[in-house]
Amino acid sequence: MERVKVPIRFSRGSNDHPDEGWDPKAVPVVKGISIRNVLSVNSTKAPVLEGIEDAPFGGICMKNVSLRGVASSLSWHCEFVSGFTDERPVCVEKQYYGSGWIDH
Repeated sequence: MERVKVPIRFSRGSNDHPDEGWDPKAVPVVKGISIRNVLSVNSTKAPVLEGIEDAPFGGICMKNVSLRGVASSLSWHCEFVSGFTDERPVCVEKQYYGSGWIDH
């Protein structure tokens, strides 16, 4: 990817529903997602991983993810997510859910 504003983004939703009969307590189960062999060049923002408070995204695995051009002062924005990476932990301790990010 070149010149992508946000190189990796998980969104908790758009707050838009197809009809008035939707169940606000029905939440998805998001787990076991792998992101591998990603190269981003000249991205302007750090990745954003936003899970759902009552249904956190878990088992996210990132391997061989390289973000070139993102300022080292920018932190990944993570809420209600947990997973693994083959590099340094990517999420700030107070922002992840459960056991959080574990180096592998």
